[in-house]
Amino acid sequence: MNFRKLRLFLLGIYFLLTFGSMEVYSKEILVAAAANIQYALQDIVDKFQKNSGITVKTVYNSSGKLTAQILNGAPFDIFLSADLKYPEILDSAGLAIRTPEIYAYGSLIIWTTKTLDFNMGFPSLLDRKINRIAIPNPNTAPYGKAAMQAINFYNVGEELHRKIVYGRNVTNVNQYVLSGAVDAGITAKSVVFYSEFSNIGNWIEIDPESYSPIAQAVVVLNHEKKDHIEDAMKFHNFIFSEDAKKILKAYGYNCE
Repeated sequence: MNFRKLRLFLLGIYFLLTFGSMEVYSKEILVAAAANIQYALQDIVDKFQKNSGITVKTVYNSSGKLTAQILNGAPFDIFLSADLKYPEILDSAGLAIRTPEIYAYGSLIIWTTKTLDFNMGFPSLLDRKINRIAIPNPNTAPYGKAAMQAINFYNVGEELHRKIVYGRNVTNVNQYVLSGAVDAGITAKSVVFYSEFSNIGNWIEIDPESYSPIAQAVVVLNHEKKDHIEDAMKFHNFIFSEDAKKILKAYGYNCE
């Protein structure tokens, strides 16, 4: 190989390593998501990655906590909130590239791993056998806010006050229930459709008339990584695809 060919070969390697790595970098997005959507979102991410070649990394927490992180500069590309309120806050702060959109509606359940009778519905939580009830923090988690609305709807707040244990988010509540640290938890319906939990304990759905609709919304965020926006929009659009809706419905969400 003469000097000219060697030079072209090395130059080719340089461009491959430099611009090839940049392309891989631009094909990775970071998604912040409310804890309730964790299991459904993983299935959605798996399907999206296979078809798009874009790597999706996820971070889960309560919607309020994630919003605070984004306002403080966290470099998320997309935010899937458990309600519309928090994405609207980010939109008002100039951190969204387009208006937030509702992608699904969530539901509340009472879930237990213990032998409890829920035949009386929500008032069953007044049973003396139930001493500890976990709910997500209503100040930062929309599902916790909805749980408090249901408690007030049934006018049992005074009786349940001493029983309530607050989890940071839906995932935290689920951990309390699964570990037996509480007798029951008010949590997202999606958890009992996750394969590893579907046959654990028993649950009842809480009357949706007892709380405001849990309108879950998604927003694409605007930050310094401008090269991520195109890929973020692809994932945003996939959330509204029939493939994603099928997954969401399988986890108990309403996508109508």
